[in-house]
Amino acid sequence: MDKKAQKTDNSAILYFDGGSRGNPGRAAGAAVIVLAEGNSLTTTRYMERATNNEAEYTGLIIGLEKAQELGLKSLEIRGDSQLVINQVKGDWKVKSDSLRPFYQRACQLVARFDRISWRWIERAKNSLADAAANHCMDAAKKSPEKLKEGETNLDILLQSLKPVLNTEEFVFSSLTATGLEQLQLTPICQFQEEEGLTVIIPRQQADRTGLQYKYIYRQITLSVHSSLAAVGFLAAISEKLAEAAISVNVISGYYHDHLFIPRDRVTEAMAILEEISRS
Repeated sequence: MDKKAQKTDNSAILYFDGGSRGNPGRAAGAAVIVLAEGNSLTTTRYMERATNNEAEYTGLIIGLEKAQELGLKSLEIRGDSQLVINQVKGDWKVKSDSLRPFYQRACQLVARFDRISWRWIERAKNSLADAAANHCMDAAKKSPEKLKEGETNLDILLQSLKPVLNTEEFVFSSLTATGLEQLQLTPICQFQEEEGLTVIIPRQQADRTGLQYKYIYRQITLSVHSSLAAVGFLAAISEKLAEAAISVNVISGYYHDHLFIPRDRVTEAMAILEEISRS
């Protein structure tokens, strides 16, 4: 994976870094690309929850993606993470399952360049990328109203599911908007259809008001922040659940996907989701 650099007009130096406040916690990856003529550009990515190593890998990944967009063919990659550099070079094994999709994505990108060289540097000499990562985290903290883009890489999504089972039971029903107000229901989700207003509410509310329903569900939230533009994510999950003859109704929020599973199959569904993350 170590390719020697060559000084051409299509060459550049890529500095990468990342940091996590909490490890895991609020995090960001950053890369600074210094072009042959001396100009530089910076790219960052905020992460709601990640480890230091995941953030550092993210810095390398977004730097490689940006370098590819610029049409660069030759890179000298510099960073202060011995773990990331030595794993991508092939000198160290990837022992962490959570890092494997990041490693695989980085290797895919590295293979697209004609020449790559690696150089570990001390943290003090990586100040530009380090400052960019910290600025990204600071900006996200000061501007919580700014929407953050979710993950689109399928491998990372599937290995970062982190399913959480809600303790409540939920039901689906349909009524009018007037009926919703009269019954004083507080649905966790509602959608206006031609036939009526579909609501998802806690079962206790439905029983208290006499609202009709047929099926009882448990809610599993996938903690990974998936992008609304992600392709194949929910299809892969639905396929695995279908193989076990488990039905699923999915509600996609901006940050997370929520699976409504028949209550008598939820234990099996959780086991399948956890297996997906490990595989």
